Amino acid sequence: MRDSMERGTARQRFESDLTRARVAAVSSGGRVVFEIGGGGIFYRAGVDEFPYAFPNAIETQLFRTVLPNGITLSASGRIVFDSRV
Repeated sequence: MRDSMERGTARQRFESDLTRARVAAVSSGGRVVFEIGGGGIFYRAGVDEFPYAFPNAIETQLFRTVLPNGITLSASGRIVFDSRV
């Protein structure tokens, strides 16, 4: 039961942090990069400062979240929120 609750809490936090990254991009009028690191045990979001890097890179970190033990994430790449698109 506890594992199920931890997964649910981690999922809610992840969804909230995705929204937080998107809002930061819109508020700044720029680009925010959201990436998973450490073999899936944490994720972070940060600003890709102008002139924009290629590939997209975090130059100023906004936040970093470590997942609970036993929970990992994976993705095929970074998520980029670009307010100009």
